[in-house]
Amino acid sequence: MRRAALLAPALLLAACGGEAEPAVETTGAAAATTSEAPVLDGTQTYRTAQELVDAMDAAEIPCTGLESENGSLAIAQARCDVYGQEVVLQLWGSSAQRDNGVTQLTGVLDSADIYYCYVVGRGATGTWTVNAPNNPTCDRVEDALGGDRLSSD
Repeated sequence: MRRAALLAPALLLAACGGEAEPAVETTGAAAATTSEAPVLDGTQTYRTAQELVDAMDAAEIPCTGLESENGSLAIAQARCDVYGQEVVLQLWGSSAQRDNGVTQLTGVLDSADIYYCYVVGRGATGTWTVNAPNNPTCDRVEDALGGDRLSSD
């Protein structure tokens, strides 16, 4: 059932098509360099899904088996396993695209009464989302990446 929750938006909205991954730079509080890993506030950007996975790995959230996908509202989408459950990673071309995409995806899931929990990047530069399969994973991703949590419960 949870796999269906993660697949439903991609399947229902596949006709919108994806594009190449964005060429953006890390900005915001995440760009500051210190002797310790920076505290992420959700405004950081990622040029590739692998960079998003690397940020999760650095926060001790293992994201294994990364697989890129096409046919999404996002300009790049991938899936990986976190604690044995599938997580969907999305990169967006702009904050407006991110916000519109998340609204469309959550609308589809709400209509189908399917659970979701997104961690959404913040501001103009946090053009990423992570759709987690359960509340504990969603909470860990939110704490690690600093985005805003948006869930159906």
